[in-house]
Amino acid sequence: MTTTLASPATRVTRAMSVRLPWSPAIIVGGKTPENRGRMPGEAHRGKLVAVHVPTAVTPAAVRDHRITRWLQCHHTQVWTRIRDLFDREPEALKGMVIGVVRFAGWHHALPGGFCCPDWGDREYGSGRPAVHIDLADPVPFRTPVGPFPGKLPVPWKLGDTAADRVTDEYHRSVR
Repeated sequence: MTTTLASPATRVTRAMSVRLPWSPAIIVGGKTPENRGRMPGEAHRGKLVAVHVPTAVTPAAVRDHRITRWLQCHHTQVWTRIRDLFDREPEALKGMVIGVVRFAGWHHALPGGFCCPDWGDREYGSGRPAVHIDLADPVPFRTPVGPFPGKLPVPWKLGDTAADRVTDEYHRSVR
C-alpha cells in the first residue's frame, strides 16, 4: 500500500474502534478489510478515519488462525515495529489512536467463500452476513494520540479537540 500525502486542509474527524490485536494488523500488518455487521454511510467513502484501540481486548482473537499465522510469520518484526513506532508495548495502546486509514469502499461478504483472502469473514456476530470495509493508505502515527473513549458505530465522530490532535499527528506522520 502506498501512503497518499495529505493537503494541509485535510482534517480527520471520524474514527473506528478496533480491538487488539486487530488494530495493529490494520496499521502495520496489511489487514485491509475490516469485518463489521453493517455498511458505513456512503458519505464516508474515500474519507480518512482514525484507528482507535479500545480498552477491551478480544481474547478469542489471539487464537484466531489469521492472527496466529500473522504473528508466527511476523511476530518479531510486528511487535518491534509497534514498539519502534509507538515506543510502548501493545497493551499500553489501549484508548489511543494509532494511525489513520482511508475508507476505500465496502461490500457484503460473498456467500460460500471468502472474497477478501486472509482477513475477510463470511459472517459477523451471530450469523449475520459480514460487511467488509476496504481500508487503504494506512498511516501509522509517530506518537499515539489519546486516550479517548471508543464507540461502536463505524465510523464515529471525534470531538473537536480530539479531531484537532488526531489531525495534527496525521500531518506530522505523513511527512
